Amino acid sequence: MKAGKTLLVKRRFCTKAFEDTFTEDKMKKLMAVLILVGMLFVTIGADFTHEINKDVTLEQSSLFDQLTKRWKRGKVGWAVGSDKQNNGFIIYTKDGGENWVSQVDEGGLPMILSGVSAVNRNTAWVVGDAHDGYGTILRTRNRGKKWVRQGSVGEIPNMNLHAVSAVSPSTAWVVGGSGVLLKTKNAGRSWEQQAVDMKPEIDFQDVYAFDKKHAWAVGAYPKTQKAYILHTKNGGKTWAKQDKSVIPEDVGVLIGVHAVNQDIVWTVGRNGFVMISFDGGQTWMPTTKRTPIGLYDNNHVVAINNKIAWVAADYSNIYYTKDGGNTWDVQKAITDGSSTQYIVGITAFNEKEAWAVSNASDGSSGGIYHTQDGGAKWVSQTKPIKTNLNRISFAGALR
Repeated sequence: MKAGKTLLVKRRFCTKAFEDTFTEDKMKKLMAVLILVGMLFVTIGADFTHEINKDVTLEQSSLFDQLTKRWKRGKVGWAVGSDKQNNGFIIYTKDGGENWVSQVDEGGLPMILSGVSAVNRNTAWVVGDAHDGYGTILRTRNRGKKWVRQGSVGEIPNMNLHAVSAVSPSTAWVVGGSGVLLKTKNAGRSWEQQAVDMKPEIDFQDVYAFDKKHAWAVGAYPKTQKAYILHTKNGGKTWAKQDKSVIPEDVGVLIGVHAVNQDIVWTVGRNGFVMISFDGGQTWMPTTKRTPIGLYDNNHVVAINNKIAWVAADYSNIYYTKDGGNTWDVQKAITDGSSTQYIVGITAFNEKEAWAVSNASDGSSGGIYHTQDGGAKWVSQTKPIKTNLNRISFAGALR
């Protein structure tokens, strides 16, 4: 067909038929615009839509800049931590971290905040140390405009809570010291203690739920410092212990866990250990090589699949593998150099884009770091307050 030839296009709108004429060149441009506009509505699990600028055309040189800004606008996340006085802070972004704002009063909350899990752009949970006789669980359903403390004395143990993993606005698990493993299935109106007789002394460090049925909690025996894992595949009705019978003897405290699906699970911990399970935890295999950190800690993990994962570690180190842990790329977070930074939390959307947060060794102030190129470069993002950060979570991200 020759360029410029007139095409006759018939469209039906409700019950009215009409005809429009286009040149072939105009049709191609229209289709391209429609494809680009359609991309604006694509999200990775986050439940949001975008307002479309009706004036966007292929002729605008800033088209892709506008697309990028609109994409980032939907990346809603929270990070939590505490300052030198152990006051807790929650910070929030709605544009992928270009801007962070505090969601608590200037002085912070009267407890350390340790964990956060974003369900969607409106709903998130935060957990932290005990205060007023019970562990701290906070929940928002309006993007953090209001955080409500959940539970009460007697229902929530008087223990520090370390991590939370939510799979929906109604269902979440929380873990903490002295064997605390809690679940809610009604948005936190009530919490039940699970696996009560299985691990009264275990210090749980992390929990991850892949869905409403499959979840893992990791930690260690406090006396021996040996690894301990619990797994459920029926929503917590029963839990299976995964310890020295399926974990290598030399594996110590486990600090982070993340599941790709109900079978592929990664866990990390002390002395550079990284383990993978391909059968939901019935067996665990150390990666061919530990991360190069030596005797220090791997603190958190986010896995893309059975091959690709990031590990957050001590001394500003972030490790990245593309071959299931056979080799590790050492990626350094860009810090101001004023203090040693421990990277303690990490989340990712895919193998290219991730965020990490850190604690300062002197208790002064941690950082937020962002990569869009698989970790080739990590860029520091600006915090609204001077505080250490423990965990970070984005709506629609992998954790």
